[in-house]
Amino acid sequence: MTFREQLLRELPRLLREDPALRQAVLELVRPYFAERQVTEDRFERMFEELRHMREESERRWQQQLEEWERRWQQHQEEWQQWREESERRWQQQLEEWERRWQQHQEEWQQWREESERRWQQQLE
Repeated sequence: MTFREQLLRELPRLLREDPALRQAVLELVRPYFAERQVTEDRFERMFEELRHMREESERRWQQQLEEWERRWQQHQEEWQQWREESERRWQQQLEEWERRWQQHQEEWQQWREESERRWQQQLE
């Protein structure tokens, strides 16, 4: 077994049992790693930023949803107005056609009566 293999096998136990050795190893590796509090502070800032981004995103989605609902309502109202106006115009057109039809019928009836009267006169 090489020294390295033996060190890797024994080091965890030695670090648990020997505080002075643990402190010495920490001092050796400290320049290569951020301190625990610094790392936790970084994570806290990242989590806070993520929370802020999520809240902002939710706020924007809510605004967009409200805008879409407002536009939908507006389109519904415009559609309803258009439909009512179309129905009103259609009803007016029907009334006009009925009036003209009635007028044509009356004119036809008058013409027929006049034609019959003339026919009768001719026969007499």
